Amino acid sequence: MSARYRIPHAPFAVDYWGAIPSVKHYFLSHMHADHTQGLRDGWNHGQIFCSPISRRLLLHKFLIDPQLVHSLEVGDTHFIRLSATQTFNVTLIDANHCPGAVLFLFQGEPFGTILHTGDFRYDPSMISETGPLHGRRIDQLYLDTTFLGPKHSFPAQHVAEGLIFDILRKWLPSHHVVISTDTLGKEALLMNIAQFFECKIVVDQERLENLRLIDEETADQFFTCDPHKSRIRVVSKRAITDRYLTQLNDDRPTIGILPTAFPPRLVYHHPLIFHVPYSLHSSNQELIEFVKALRPRELYSSGVTSRLHGDVSVLQPYLLQDAPQHVAREAYRPPTQTDSAAETARLDAGGAAESNMSS
Repeated sequence: MSARYRIPHAPFAVDYWGAIPSVKHYFLSHMHADHTQGLRDGWNHGQIFCSPISRRLLLHKFLIDPQLVHSLEVGDTHFIRLSATQTFNVTLIDANHCPGAVLFLFQGEPFGTILHTGDFRYDPSMISETGPLHGRRIDQLYLDTTFLGPKHSFPAQHVAEGLIFDILRKWLPSHHVVISTDTLGKEALLMNIAQFFECKIVVDQERLENLRLIDEETADQFFTCDPHKSRIRVVSKRAITDRYLTQLNDDRPTIGILPTAFPPRLVYHHPLIFHVPYSLHSSNQELIEFVKALRPRELYSSGVTSRLHGDVSVLQPYLLQDAPQHVAREAYRPPTQTDSAAETARLDAGGAAESNMSS
């Protein structure tokens, strides 16, 4: 979930788009809306760094000077120059979340080694002997704690995908199917469904445009905007309700699938609505396994929902206990717009142009 904050004492910001006089390097973990709040047409507070897919999606959504947006290859280490004498490096790691989503591993002085997960679904390959994080000493871990709470136990993605396939095998081809998702996310699930059932999936024009930006060849192979070409259709995240399914079934037999680990926002009574815990975020046990393997010196929650979904202090025992400082706590939150303007005025007395910054 949303992780809009500044990293104290670091020469960069992650998913934070307000003007910061001391920062000119901004990193975008992925293109979900809660991580782009503050980005807008004409944004020009510094240089933006992200994955190639995120760059294409970003420039499609916002009118921002392309020369300000730099794509960094996933899996590679990149050196970022701050000045003639100072650099730091950053490695991008696939976040197993949505297309283009990455973890950022920063290394440099004086901040040491910082791992920022953005939003991610843990996979054991991340910390395996050949994985990008194996043997790394992490000074600060900024962790997606969306599902940290102990009640958030759900199966691995491939298991949840199997449950969805079981439902589809039972109800196809006698029924039509609507699947609810965000505009960006769960593309891998949808493509696996299309391949397995040898069909295309109906999407709206906005999603098809995003899919073509992600991979034009697979987009045209597996997806269509023509509602007559498939019994499976993608709808918006909140479209499926008892009333909506009833209306669809008045026209033709239809089932609804909600592939999410978030608890339903409504109580569903319709017998043809199926809630399957397919998640793009890590479960409680996966987060514990991840932190136990990394043993960071300090850990900060990057999710604004962590107060509702779990107390980050439960991860305290898994930090590097012999470190001079080991702490698990909420991350620094962005100030209010009024406070931001006051801070800017204090740090940059001549910066009148900075006063309308977003926070």
